[in-house]
Amino acid sequence: MQLGKFAESKAQAEVAALLDSGLTRKEAAQKLGIGERNIYRAVTRIKANAARRGYSPEHDMTHV
Repeated sequence: MQLGKFAESKAQAEVAALLDSGLTRKEAAQKLGIGERNIYRAVTRIKANAARRGYSPEHDMTHV
């Protein structure tokens, strides 16, 4: 995913690191002791921040 550098908070950075290490969203939620929906929300916020900075591979925006 490589979105850890676009995290805006420590919690978002933790989520990104766990997902980058290969864990599923469900496994990351269990490891952090939070709901799986919170993982989805964090990823959505990280991706939105990355897109504002010009990085969104889903939309062929790969140059920050």
